[in-house]
Amino acid sequence: VVAKHSTFAGSAFYISPELFQRTYTHRTDVWSVGVAIYVLVAGYPTECLQQAFNMLQSASRDLKALPGMPGDLPESFYTMLNDLLTYRHKKRKEAREIVKCEFAQFHKCAELMEETEENGISLEAVANEAAEFKPLNGSASGS
Repeated sequence: VVAKHSTFAGSAFYISPELFQRTYTHRTDVWSVGVAIYVLVAGYPTECLQQAFNMLQSASRDLKALPGMPGDLPESFYTMLNDLLTYRHKKRKEAREIVKCEFAQFHKCAELMEETEENGISLEAVANEAAEFKPLNGSASGS
């Protein structure tokens, strides 16, 4: 059973669309994480805050066109951001699903490589491990 909440709270820019209807679940937090990631990547859009807010709150939008968004991000980033900022909360993925996305898994693997280099493990050993790497969601790499 999914707990529903009705308290209206939060910073306006980070509020999910369903919160304005005063009935929401834990997926509203997933939305807020998506907005936080947008702000971390693009910066807080103070000059065009209303424009960014309107774009985020729109069911049909181009996330690449959000103010301040760098043009060199991988498509897997936009897929993850779209999953976090899915307008209809019932279709929005849960946090446990987001951490399985390609973008998050790639960075998990990259972090492992960094740690092994710092601990004196050879890149060849890392490459052998990476060849056997299986994403948490079970999909084969490259598919």
